[in-house]
Amino acid sequence: MSYIKRMCVGFILLICFLGNNSPCSASSRGGIVLALSGGGTKGLAHIGVLQVLEENNIPIAGIVGTSMGAIIGGLAASGYTGIELEEVVNNIDLGSLLAEKDASMVLPLGERTSENSAIPWFSLGSRRGIGGALGGFSGVKLLEKFSQMAARVQVIRFSELPIPFAAVATDLETGEKVVLQSGSLAMAQKEQG
Repeated sequence: MSYIKRMCVGFILLICFLGNNSPCSASSRGGIVLALSGGGTKGLAHIGVLQVLEENNIPIAGIVGTSMGAIIGGLAASGYTGIELEEVVNNIDLGSLLAEKDASMVLPLGERTSENSAIPWFSLGSRRGIGGALGGFSGVKLLEKFSQMAARVQVIRFSELPIPFAAVATDLETGEKVVLQSGSLAMAQKEQG
């Protein structure tokens, strides 16, 4: 077992044995509840955590994620194993999925989606009107890919998932946290992009 995997197992076991308020005792389902963060491609490290949990027969009682953590977590909650997720990531062209641009995101200098928008905007020039929300893209290709992956395990809606799951996103108009616990899994994962 690699050093990183051993560290992950040690950290998880430490959390499990710290006391009655630990994630291991928090769920009546038994197991731990994972909180998976974002970080772009760094978030793919969550796959290694899932593999270590599987290798050590540590059950997962629930998953909550944001950004890449919601993408990986949603797929794990829908039945993908760590090994299957690693294969998917190794065979996917992330560049083409994430390089998609949406003309509707382009605004002239100084314009915003609304007066109350809490999301920072950038602009490269008023003549060409190049700009948009930081981090924003349409995600059509990404949504199609997630829908295909969710369909592979015959799970599309949160209520059908083998492991309880929630995604945490940001409302682009208000900047407030939104917890997604129902509806389309693929759409919730796309909202993380």
